[in-house]
Amino acid sequence: MSNLSFSPKLHFASANVNVPIIGHIKLYDLYLGHIGCLMAPQSRYAEHALKLMADTIRTARMEQRISQADLAVRAGISRSLLVRVERGEPGCAIGTVFELAAILKVPLFGLDERELTIEANRVADRLALLPSAIHSRRVAVDDSF
Repeated sequence: MSNLSFSPKLHFASANVNVPIIGHIKLYDLYLGHIGCLMAPQSRYAEHALKLMADTIRTARMEQRISQADLAVRAGISRSLLVRVERGEPGCAIGTVFELAAILKVPLFGLDERELTIEANRVADRLALLPSAIHSRRVAVDDSF
């Protein structure tokens, strides 16, 4: 049984259209960026990591007594995007999350700034030794008819 249904006609982009609904999420919400991006189901690990990062950022902001509006201005983002980050929504840009962590001095990967730089350089050195691209293995064509 499909979880896809249609809402009544809505005025959208200067035209009356039927808007598909997936569960409780309307596709026009996805289009307008209200929900984020349509993503595959996440693993528990990813869900827990998102919750940990969101709660860590929110806790740091509240402990430092910084309002959402003030932090959003400092980070150059909208307050609604900050709210989404603090909820742990997966569609938020990772650069935004990292910038918020940097502003709040939340250590990423359990490393301080100096250790993070050392680890980033170490990984870059390893990456330089690997091939620049990995291609799919070609399957031999059996053309013996």
